[in-house]
Amino acid sequence: MQIVLGTILLVDYIQTLSVEINYIWRSKWSLVKALFLMTRYSAFISPIFFSLFITVQDPPLTPQTCHVFFSLSCLMTVVSIFFAEAIFFIRVYAIAGRQRIALIYLILQFVVIHGTQVAIVVALLRTTEFTIPPEYSIYTGCFASSTSLREKSTDNLLISMIFVLYVISGVILLIITSWISLRRFRGGSRGSFQSMVFRDGLLYFVSLATIAVINIVAVYILEIDPSNLSSRNLKV
Repeated sequence: MQIVLGTILLVDYIQTLSVEINYIWRSKWSLVKALFLMTRYSAFISPIFFSLFITVQDPPLTPQTCHVFFSLSCLMTVVSIFFAEAIFFIRVYAIAGRQRIALIYLILQFVVIHGTQVAIVVALLRTTEFTIPPEYSIYTGCFASSTSLREKSTDNLLISMIFVLYVISGVILLIITSWISLRRFRGGSRGSFQSMVFRDGLLYFVSLATIAVINIVAVYILEIDPSNLSSRNLKV
């Protein structure tokens, strides 16, 4: 799974690099430009820590080192998604005409939704433990210990809640965008800028919602190991 996601990320980067150079690198610095670049390149950092987590070959490797690799991988994944989500929120703010009431509400929603997700991730990381099996003379990679699996059902529920929050946030933003578009841009042509913004926003939401729902089903219902899913596919 990680190889597939990494390949998709690399291919997408190569194919869109020329467009990025023309329209991003040569543009003036702004909050959106900074968020885009942080989103774009932070996506390459998390796989590095995750690769160390699953491939390190070093007999002195300690459970603490495993926990550091795993924590950094998870946190970088969450942070890179936050950057992308922030761009989506700014997009809605622009569609709303930069109204102060819209800014206040969007900031509140962003803090509540993503603050809750951070709290869940931190709680899960605190309960995750690793061990080095004594039967392995040459240790490869990190393994979760049995103690961290005792509350597997609860952990899977919490992980599912992370994805549920993405869907809830996306639905709210989609409703706001739809309402504003129908109210302010009614009668616009299909090729208009407003129609394009709405269409792209809808496509972005549908893509994230689909991946989030798949993760919810895989983690909570099918009980697939979350480390094989996490939020990396959302990030890509």
